[in-house]
Amino acid sequence: MIEACGLSRTYGARSILDELSWTFPTGTRTHIDAPNGTGKTTLFRCLLGLEECRGSVAYQGGPLDVVRGAVGVVFDEPVVYPRLTGARNLALLGTAAPSDEGVLAALDLHPRLLARRVSGYSAGERKRLALGVCLASRPSYVLLDEVDAGLDVSMRGRVAELLRQLPWRPTVLLAGHNPPFFESIADEVVRLNAGRLERAA
Repeated sequence: MIEACGLSRTYGARSILDELSWTFPTGTRTHIDAPNGTGKTTLFRCLLGLEECRGSVAYQGGPLDVVRGAVGVVFDEPVVYPRLTGARNLALLGTAAPSDEGVLAALDLHPRLLARRVSGYSAGERKRLALGVCLASRPSYVLLDEVDAGLDVSMRGRVAELLRQLPWRPTVLLAGHNPPFFESIADEVVRLNAGRLERAA
């Protein structure tokens, strides 16, 4: 469970998050419907402790530091090492847990691709690698920002199926503005509107 309580963040005179409070129950998949520029990335960064904001965030009732190793994240711009191979990125960024071969297969992260340097990857290949790094260690909490960006239609379908079928049932937050894709995955849809979350009609 992730609990946000009274999160507020401003940039100058602009309010991005306004006393935002929400509870994401354990094991659920929630789509945060938020067009670009409405604060979804800021919300994720606050939930992850990457950006200062007023309010509090609790994971299973405790601080983020206690569960940080159990949190996986993919931002719109994937965080990978371009000078290293895909396999080396998985080894360095995927924690000490062994990679889940089912996850890698679903994302078409085959040995030939993983043997190449990431600097030669397409945008879609980088996104698939980042998602593989995120999921390979079976995190309890998964935060995905625009995870569909850069993926072709076929791979979007495979990613949706993968996220629906994750056997360890993590708490998943999916931010983006592609309702058909995200709603095929999510148990619940909420909207980020004027700095607060509201349940979709």
